[in-house]
Amino acid sequence: MLRIGICDDIREEVEKQEKQVRQITYQIGIRADIRKCYSGMDLLMEIELSGQFDIILLDIELGGMNGIETARQIRESDVNCNIIFITSFEQYSKEAISVHPFAFVDKPITYAQMEKLISDVYEKLQIDDKFAFKSNKTYYNISLNKIMYFMSEKNYKCILYR
Repeated sequence: MLRIGICDDIREEVEKQEKQVRQITYQIGIRADIRKCYSGMDLLMEIELSGQFDIILLDIELGGMNGIETARQIRESDVNCNIIFITSFEQYSKEAISVHPFAFVDKPITYAQMEKLISDVYEKLQIDDKFAFKSNKTYYNISLNKIMYFMSEKNYKCILYR
């Protein structure tokens, strides 16, 4: 399951991005836990309460702590999170590089752009310490350290994991 955080201080933008992400993950067959946050502090508290995210869609211009500072704090404990800055302020792009984002996208983000980003991150995550496969039009990810063994007989495949 992908854990995806969406953080923007404009509620309509959060709702739009959530709708896009839900449609895309459903279409691809990825199970996703999507959390909505409306400030950098909300996002940091969500991470503290429920754990790290695989993907964070993060606005830079937020009330209070901005998105870059929020990303800096996230990076202190999580270097693997795929942070995607979605903003209408290009002047922050050079500063944003310092927190190693996965991407930097201009607002408004289109469905096609979001679909490409989610697919690219998902493909990257499949490579990172996970065994990924597709069965009956659904994608699965199993951490390599949880797999005990594989078994195959003719067209039947079995994975035993804990």
